[in-house]
Amino acid sequence: MDFGRADEYYITKEGLLVNFEEESGNITEKTKEKFSKYVIFASYRYMGKLYLAVLCHQNPNKNCECYEYSPSVHIKIYYYYFSQNELWKKYENIINKVKQKEELTDTEALDIAFISKFMLKEHAPSVIESLAKVFKKAIIKDELLKMDIGVILGGMILKHITSNTKQNKLLG
Repeated sequence: MDFGRADEYYITKEGLLVNFEEESGNITEKTKEKFSKYVIFASYRYMGKLYLAVLCHQNPNKNCECYEYSPSVHIKIYYYYFSQNELWKKYENIINKVKQKEELTDTEALDIAFISKFMLKEHAPSVIESLAKVFKKAIIKDELLKMDIGVILGGMILKHITSNTKQNKLLG
């Protein structure tokens, strides 16, 4: 690729290449064209089957769509969006499970990362501070998963908490 950059690529145990994109704005024709170029490049470069997953900050109002890049090239885009109501429900669930000293499922543990990343900016500092405190007490069996979530949560602490003292306390 001469210019542009795909966000992330993952390969599954089955050999499926996942192009994981995050889009903070609305999905436009220009955005879909950009995604198409990533898919074409990755399909050629990595010589495998590809799945395009787009994590949206704004509701795309659809789960997937086929985009015609050219008459012979159609790209299927899968959209993932979490509403604020859904994030608040997940937040309350995590808080309650940790208070009850219950083990979090892998999905619930991942919710800590998603909530910290996608909560509205006006609520982010208080929610992230609360999640950081809960995370320290959370029972997550998979140590690698816990470490990955901690890295994402740490990044959100640095992004949304302005006080260096509070950042150091929460990161500790």
